[in-house]
Amino acid sequence: MSSTHAHTYGRQLTAAEYALEESGRVDPTNTTSIQRSLARFLRGRIGHLNSDIRQLLVEEDALGLGDSTGGRWADLSAAETARRFDDWLQRAIQAEVLDPIEARKVRDWFERASKQAARTANGELRRFGVDVDPADDVIQQDAIQDQIDLQQEDTRQRVESWMDDYATDARSLVTAAVGGNVAKSQLMRDISERAQVYKSQVTATASGRVVNQYNTTKLTSYDRVDEAVELDVEAEYQTAGDDKVCDQCRGLAGTYSLEEAQQLVIPDDTHNNCRCQWRVTDVRDVF
Repeated sequence: MSSTHAHTYGRQLTAAEYALEESGRVDPTNTTSIQRSLARFLRGRIGHLNSDIRQLLVEEDALGLGDSTGGRWADLSAAETARRFDDWLQRAIQAEVLDPIEARKVRDWFERASKQAARTANGELRRFGVDVDPADDVIQQDAIQDQIDLQQEDTRQRVESWMDDYATDARSLVTAAVGGNVAKSQLMRDISERAQVYKSQVTATASGRVVNQYNTTKLTSYDRVDEAVELDVEAEYQTAGDDKVCDQCRGLAGTYSLEEAQQLVIPDDTHNNCRCQWRVTDVRDVF
């Protein structure tokens, strides 16, 4: 099955967030609302994590950087303080970010994208006189349910990778603060700036994963209409048609057999906020 993809565009909102929030954004997949909802959820989880860090470093002054005496790690070496902070942060990341991604709620966003894809695919096929299964039945097939599970796990792994980077940045900032003359308010501002970077990354991840699921489901829907009827389906790779479409997508635009479309591998890691979709252009019975 194809690996569909995503474009790099752009509070202050970061560039990636602008792409989802801008008014009048052209989106042939019509999944922008799903992308926005998942992205806001993931950004919110990082926001909760950042609040926990603020409570630890500013309100509790765990490093002893403020005017108050003490602090749970105030008398430790910089290296030991960094280790203690890292242990605490890993537990916080698991509880605030990664565990919620494993919850049913995140999977439901991908199921919504699949249902929308199945409905759209059914509409395309009906225009060619094809009898189709109800969209709810289509997305319950094992192939699509497996795709949804994989999409959720892929999202978790991508976010976990960004959170590993975030933890490394935060640990370095804490080590420098303990070993230097850094106020706890400045340390928290520096960590919050890092959090904003990773909010942008998870926004791009949410966008790419939703569009990937939508397009993967469409291709599966084209492939399974009626087990008693074999069809020869052609599908067009359709871009948004504006000046934000990248050169790679312009080069891929065109018509493919269903087999070619399913075998087409598009590197989604380099394409965030994609709006391209598959669309049926011809259907013939195979006799």
